[in-house]
Amino acid sequence: MRLVRTLLIYLALCFPAFAQSDYLSLNGKFTLTGGPFTATGLVKNSDLANSATTVAGQTCTLGSTCGLSALTNSLVGAVTMTTSSTYYDGPSVAQGVTETWFASGNATIAAVLANDQVLCKLWDGTTLIDSGYAQPSNGLKLSVHLSGYLASPAGNLEISCTNATSSGGTIATTNGIDAKASTISAFRIQ
Repeated sequence: MRLVRTLLIYLALCFPAFAQSDYLSLNGKFTLTGGPFTATGLVKNSDLANSATTVAGQTCTLGSTCGLSALTNSLVGAVTMTTSSTYYDGPSVAQGVTETWFASGNATIAAVLANDQVLCKLWDGTTLIDSGYAQPSNGLKLSVHLSGYLASPAGNLEISCTNATSSGGTIATTNGIDAKASTISAFRIQ
């Protein structure tokens, strides 16, 4: 009943002609009769009580296309991890150093030796956001998926990986069939 009452009040406020018709009575008791009911016009944003809202720190009017900033980047060339236990940069995005960002991505790792232990991290060059581990067999590829959020990043959000057990292996650009196998996306959330 509460929903019907709210709908009737909305119709009366947005469509004054409807409120003054034989279909609606607003004298303490809500009555709706007749039909079919049609709206002959649209309500303008300026006629609404709250014609704007805040999305990710931006004031947006209804019907506009403002909102979350989004960035995506994929590796263009494979990155060879030539030195054991040294982190190599994979995909990254340059989002700036203000606001809060949610990042999600993956690094596809190709190992050189059986049982290579590959570590990957999502970070801004200073603060660790997420980390993962893969142990692909010789010549096989595995993906390490990472995600998380960070306020006021110190630098670019990126995925970096290292082969902790031997020299070699790559952060790949393809999974063997499709491109964009090592990709990061970031969304401004505040």
